Amino acid sequence: MIAGRALLKDYPFYRLNRLLAGLQAGTPSPAMQAAGIHEPLMMSLGEPQNGPPAFIRGIIDQSFDLWGRYPPSNGSVALRQAIVDNLNRRYHLPTGWLGERQNILPMPGIREGLFLIALAAVEGVEAGEAPYVLIPNPFYQPYGAGAVYAGGRGVFLSASPANGFLPDYAGLDPAILRRTQLAYVCNPGNPHGAVAPRAYLHQLLELAIRYNFLLVVDECYAEIYPDQPPISMLQICAERGDDSLNQVAVFQTLSKRSSVPGLRSGFMAAGELMTQEMVRLISHGGNYVQGPVSEASILLWQDEGHVEANRALYRENLAIAAEVFAGYGGFHPVQAGFFLWLAVGDDEDFARRLWQEAGIKVLPGRYLGRSDSDPLTGQDLPNPGEGFVRIALVHPPSITRPALHRIAELLGC
Repeated sequence: MIAGRALLKDYPFYRLNRLLAGLQAGTPSPAMQAAGIHEPLMMSLGEPQNGPPAFIRGIIDQSFDLWGRYPPSNGSVALRQAIVDNLNRRYHLPTGWLGERQNILPMPGIREGLFLIALAAVEGVEAGEAPYVLIPNPFYQPYGAGAVYAGGRGVFLSASPANGFLPDYAGLDPAILRRTQLAYVCNPGNPHGAVAPRAYLHQLLELAIRYNFLLVVDECYAEIYPDQPPISMLQICAERGDDSLNQVAVFQTLSKRSSVPGLRSGFMAAGELMTQEMVRLISHGGNYVQGPVSEASILLWQDEGHVEANRALYRENLAIAAEVFAGYGGFHPVQAGFFLWLAVGDDEDFARRLWQEAGIKVLPGRYLGRSDSDPLTGQDLPNPGEGFVRIALVHPPSITRPALHRIAELLGC
């Protein structure tokens, strides 16, 4: 048995299904029905509802013959170059700083990559002590699974209103940092939507260099923002101007950017050695980006019009949320992404009530976080997700508005 495997809990959506099992979904409110909502409304899953861009349909059909070929383990040259061109354009990176062969690895979404990077970077037990993997809390579940299966010990750093939802990596005891081999960072944050400022990212990079651990930066929501684009860790590395990219692995995906979660297409940008190590690992036990998916991905990375349209939809939804929950103490403005992280008291109880009384499904925050103990003192640390629910603002504004009003009504605000 793999040490620590018992620490893994069931995936959040399995837990949600158990919570609501046997409960009858309530009837949508008259305002929701007037908006065309007559069935239960799923606001638990961050699955874009505005549909994939129609222009990729043709290229997938034209690439039909590629289904009959094994794709390259490190992705096609054309896709890698399209990704480099996109990053250079968006972040104004120095010409030639990123190499399509040395630094870019296309992958089928980034969920698998965020898990496998721990297997590639964590070297296992040293002197009888498991290495540490730093994880923001709440967190995307593959981070914790990666730590467990790599033989590491997860150290969970609270992201709460008290610290602006920015975990304090720099405040960790040096004894923990010296045993750290990998640190996960999500920017913009999921589920709370906080955006790390430039100084915070520079500090993270300095820690990774000083203590020689790999900094894994999940930028899944990098292109979903209302006003200013979040700073990428790639920009921070380029500004530093040395080989700091060797300490970093940045992940981005088309799933949210282009409303194509079913396409399964993303990438990792990293130093050459880590890129090679991940290619080697994936060639033994991972998946590759299929040929037609690769051709569609090239078009999506080259086009910005559909991204701007998606961004406008989410901007409107975030504005609706700010309007509906204005004055409610449990509301925290979202800086990026499309999740509303709302304080509700007992999160499981509220999720049940909302389902039974309004037919709206949301995710209890405790399912995205975990309680822990301080690795040095043994002090119990609470689950910072308790008391919150995550609400996915992925539906058209005409649906989002009456649904949020119904949620506010049940909260008494």
